[in-house]
Amino acid sequence: MITHWPDMLRVAGSLATGQVRAYDLLRMFGREGRPTPLGTAFAEYGRIAKTLHLLRVVDPVDDTYRRRMNRQLTVQESRHKLARDICHGKRGQIMQAYRTGQEDQLGTLGLVLNAAVLGTSRYLDTASSSYGRCPPKHASTTC
Repeated sequence: MITHWPDMLRVAGSLATGQVRAYDLLRMFGREGRPTPLGTAFAEYGRIAKTLHLLRVVDPVDDTYRRRMNRQLTVQESRHKLARDICHGKRGQIMQAYRTGQEDQLGTLGLVLNAAVLGTSRYLDTASSSYGRCPPKHASTTC
């Protein structure tokens, strides 16, 4: 990996600036089903990140990373539950027999889900901003 580090930096820069497509990079990382030396170097670099992630997850002393990860999972699970509640027909399953129909159903579900989240966010923002307008001693008056 050390010998390929300058090439890895050039590849990352080319990808970030849009000079090369990710598809072309993937083709470059493997030839005839076998990884190239540069592809192997990127795989090893990925293993470092994976190992660090696993060590932070199982750290018995500091559990802040695990708590943060659990909080994110809770947010994602809540979004999936809302999607299941919105897509109630056929027990929440996508039943189209052809791929285009499934993509249409998923796209529509995503649009409706985003609209529901946006509407709720705007409602909560309006409610919270109007909450602080009246002083506490005049709570009986309308704002």
